[in-house]
Parts: sequence; C-alpha cells; structure tokens
Amino acid sequence: MRVGFYGKAFGPDYNKLMRDVVRLLKEASVDIVIYEPFWNDIKSCLDENYEFELFNNHDEIRNNIDMLFSFGGDGTILDSVPLIRDSGIPVLGINTGTLGFLASVSPQYSSDAVKNIISGNYMTEQRSLIQIKDDDNVFNGINYALNEISICRKDNGSLIVVEVYIDDMLLNTYWADGIILATPTGSTAYSMSVGGPIMTPNADSFLITPLETIDKSILGRINKIKKYKGLGIKPEEVKVTKEEIEHEIGHILERYSELKVKDGAVEEGNIAFIDFEGFKDGVAFDSGKGENYELEIGSHTFIPGFEEQLIGMNTGEEKEIEVTFPEEYPASELKGAKATFKVKVNEIKEKVARDFDEELFEDLGMEGVNS
Repeated sequence: MRVGFYGKAFGPDYNKLMRDVVRLLKEASVDIVIYEPFWNDIKSCLDENYEFELFNNHDEIRNNIDMLFSFGGDGTILDSVPLIRDSGIPVLGINTGTLGFLASVSPQYSSDAVKNIISGNYMTEQRSLIQIKDDDNVFNGINYALNEISICRKDNGSLIVVEVYIDDMLLNTYWADGIILATPTGSTAYSMSVGGPIMTPNADSFLITPLETIDKSILGRINKIKKYKGLGIKPEEVKVTKEEIEHEIGHILERYSELKVKDGAVEEGNIAFIDFEGFKDGVAFDSGKGENYELEIGSHTFIPGFEEQLIGMNTGEEKEIEVTFPEEYPASELKGAKATFKVKVNEIKEKVARDFDEELFEDLGMEGVNS
C-alpha cells in the first residue's frame, strides 16, 4: 500500500500526531510519499531513520498512491483537489486546522483511523465536482471545484444579469451582485454563508444561490409586524440525568486511562504488542509485515477475525492465524483472499482507569475543581 501526505505547516502540538501516524504506517510496511513543500515543514519532527519519497504535482501521484492523507482543515482538502483531480484517489482528512466538515478525523482518533485504513476497515464516500468548460483553457486544466464556482460583478455599482439554463432550457434570470453554483459539499461553505440551504454530501443535485438578488420571485414575503416590544423570552431548562453524568465521567476516565504491563493471557480490551507477517499461498505479500505493532483487542481495526484469535495468547507465544481479507480491501491482489499470519506476542498491556480526583483535573488543565 502507498499513502501520500499533503498538508499545511502546523505548530509543535501536532508533532506527536505526525510521528504516530508515520510509525503506524511504517510498521505495517506502507510506503509514504510526501508533498515536497509539506515535507520541508515536517521533516524536523520525523525519525531520520525513515525513508520517504517526495512528489510535487498530479502526474507524480496519479496511479502511484492508494490514498492521500490531508493534514489541516477543510481548506487544506480543497487545496488538494488540483493534485487529486479526476484520479479517483480517496482523501482522508486529519483535522489539524479549525473547520472540520471535510477534515473530520480529530487528532485524538487519528491513530484509530490509520489502523482502520491499514486493515481495510473503511468505506469511501463519493463527492461531486463542478466543472467549467472553456475553449481558451483559462484555468490551465484545473477547471473544476469541489465546493463552488462563483460568478461576481467587477468593481462597479451595477448589478449583473445571469441567465441560467438547464439542458438548454431557461431556468431563471437573476439580477444580482453575482451567483454561486455549489456542489452538495459546497453547500456548507460560501453558499451557506449567504443563506443557501445545506444538502447531504451524496445528494445528486447542485445549488444555485444568488448574491444580493433583487429577483422578487426568490425573495421571502415580509408581513406587517404588529407587536415587537415586551416579548418575553422563556429560557429552555436543560436537565441532565445522573446516568448521563456517570456516562460522561466514565468516558473521560476511559479516554485518560493508563496502560500497564499485564501478566497472563490476552483478553478483550487489552493492548497486544505483536510481530506479524502475512502469507498468501505460502508467499509473503507486500504490506503484510509489522514489528511491535500496537493492537487493541476488540477495536476491529485489523483484518476481520484476526483480533479474536489473539485472545488467550501469552507474552512470548507464537501462533499462526488464518483470516480472509474483505472483498473491499484496497489491495486488489488481496480482495477476498485467504491468508496466514505468523504472529508473536511481545507484550500485553491493560487499561487501568484513572482515579476521579483532583490530579486528573489538573492533567486536564482544569484548575480549582474538587472531586
């Protein structure tokens, strides 16, 4: 498997995230190809022993990578579109920015997401692009957008008149400052900011949203306002049950639990550190080997049926595990294939819940809280 990295410079708070993502991929023998400007931003935080390939344009990754990891916010994913174009390469957005409609993987879940990618435990979602057809190649071949295309008036005081046709039939004529043609993805962007509706990402439609229109046919009707003074506002009473509080406390304790070395056999919920190598028809296959790989039993982040067969193994024990790759596995040569993994358990750790005390709140950066 080959994964591309694309992103924008980020602060030192995300250095560990980047190192963890790289480590997980390298342990699974995944090749990493990094956008060269991004490489210049992140190379100082990565292990010098790792080797990476670099790329600079669309041609260098088309038919050369299986997935692109985008590190940043939604704007970073949008900026990656000229690199992806119509190649069909799926994009995973790891949110190190601010807005996350598209970059939906938050930093604390990035490791789980990467493990799911490695094991093939994921689905892709198709998104529509919108394209401009022009004979003069004004956009140098990048004549499409993931969010929207905007037609706006230039620096003058006059409105523009836009006639919109669908299949050569006139839909409407807009007198406005401009018009936005948006995809379902773009419905949460510029179009939404000027009052456009929100669509589900897989909707088979496009949006037409005028800017400051005077077209009365699409303006809402204003009724006469009678009484507007002395209107009371009744605050909504929010009730939180004891069960909800206990559930959230349990979630916090689980999230900030500590890992401690365990004696005895692997159980559900334990973290097993394993060496493994996969074989198909007796021959080792690419990306099927890992050393001291960290796997949470029950997380379902590995090939289906693999984790369950680790239960009962002890530290130092070796075993052969038989699995069948899912039909949707990204590597075509392994789709639906039977394979054997030689596995050794190096160490077993278990999660130990933190005490619900003042020290926990201090670690969370919450001062002055008494438990």
